[in-house]
Amino acid sequence: VETEGGMRLPKVEGRRLDEGDSIRSRPTYRVLNEFREWYRGYESAHLEYDSPEGETVRTPLENSYQPEYANRYYARLKAFEREVKRQYESLTTAMLTFSASHENANGNPRCPADHMREIADGWDTARKLLHKVLSGREWEYVRIWEPHQDGYGHLHVGIFVEGGVDAVEFEPVMETYVNRVKSAGTKAHTNDPCSDHMGGGSDRWDSVEGGCGDCHAPVSVNSDVSNLGTYLSEYLGAYGEPVTDRPVYQQVFYAVTWATNTRRLDFSNGAQRLIELDEF
Repeated sequence: VETEGGMRLPKVEGRRLDEGDSIRSRPTYRVLNEFREWYRGYESAHLEYDSPEGETVRTPLENSYQPEYANRYYARLKAFEREVKRQYESLTTAMLTFSASHENANGNPRCPADHMREIADGWDTARKLLHKVLSGREWEYVRIWEPHQDGYGHLHVGIFVEGGVDAVEFEPVMETYVNRVKSAGTKAHTNDPCSDHMGGGSDRWDSVEGGCGDCHAPVSVNSDVSNLGTYLSEYLGAYGEPVTDRPVYQQVFYAVTWATNTRRLDFSNGAQRLIELDEF
């Protein structure tokens, strides 16, 4: 994309682009190959240091995409699970799912990195309204990226609220996201109960059943939070084979998160404090 006069030019490799410079995207396969090369570099990489006893010690280097690292993710999720149950007498969870179309206006596949950034920007906007919607209540959140089977990502946000909460309360949050992300679509971000559950609640948003395969539920509410850490870690998909042995769509997704420096798992500030409290 040629730069235009008056644009705020991004920095690339430590320097600011000049007027007349051009910005070119790289093919997905090339980014994927670079990610694989980077990942394989850790297979034989070690950190060498001196122990308190004066001995030279070598330990393998780790990165967050390795199966061994999954234990750290799982430990943080379980720590949050333990503490949020201790702190909240009546805990209710809501799961919000944010996505966007994988095709552009011409029906061609979108740039996966732009797609991911657009969802992330939409969540940042929706998160601000979430604070208004849940004002006066104690709540925290966990944010997790999950891949579709074509390599694109979508975002799950688990909301943990002290006391009760209804799905319809999150309607303005989803509307704000759709208004921010033009490729999101209202239908994909509106609860739509199946015929069996239509009218089961006071509102379409509250009639859906989260466990029903026929209900469309981008917002689901559940008061059963048993084994919360395991449930959330399944979205993360951290356990299993090494990344380079996984299906290509997963490798593409990981390569996109790597190239865009996107955290696959993140916690609200209060949730992080709860994790630290549990560790203490």
